[in-house]
Amino acid sequence: MGPPSNEDDMPVTPMDEGHRENLPAEKSSGSKSRKTRGNNDERRRQILDAFLTCIGRNGLERTTVSDVADEAGLQRTLVYHYFKDREILIDSLIQHVDVTMLRSRFDAALGTEPELSVSLLLDTVFDNTFFIPTGEKADAFSELVSLGTRNDHVRVKIHEMWENFLEAFEGALVAATGARQKDCAVVAYAVTCIFEHNAVMQLLLFGDEYNRRARAACELLISNLMPLTDHRWR
Repeated sequence: MGPPSNEDDMPVTPMDEGHRENLPAEKSSGSKSRKTRGNNDERRRQILDAFLTCIGRNGLERTTVSDVADEAGLQRTLVYHYFKDREILIDSLIQHVDVTMLRSRFDAALGTEPELSVSLLLDTVFDNTFFIPTGEKADAFSELVSLGTRNDHVRVKIHEMWENFLEAFEGALVAATGARQKDCAVVAYAVTCIFEHNAVMQLLLFGDEYNRRARAACELLISNLMPLTDHRWR
């Protein structure tokens, strides 16, 4: 489908040269104060949150730069200033999801004692808010995953996100159980598959009892990493 005739309704696509010429000049990194960098980071988060909301409301393919700018309360040129094209915007959104919705909560659990960290990790991933199971942001996350099935670049980015998650989870299991890294890698992947699909099942109204069953299955897998004399997970 060709681009709309109204420039304000153009989808989120790579910028043309005309847009680039109208962008405000960027300062060199050496001249930026700490306050300016902080403001820039906040502005980027503001745009990414707006993008996530718009995707959940309109779908990725129908979301325009004007939609994102309006949701963020900014001019379109300012959105282009921070994100030069669609690929950069989507890459940044995936990283934003990774940092704000996965890694920050995962890292909080990993900051505890090894034995406690595994229990807290399970508390985290079986908390029904972990994967944002309701609302526009849930729809937006589903849109990103769906795009990953059709777009090699997005698929790689989402794959990297989960690889980082699995690597950290594997390390936590090694520290908590003392088991072989190879065995911990197998269990980390199996547990991740269980809790990730359990999030889908929760969306389909399989309630708290099924959530507890999924967690019990994960605890059983983890217990198999422990020596027979260790009853912490048995």
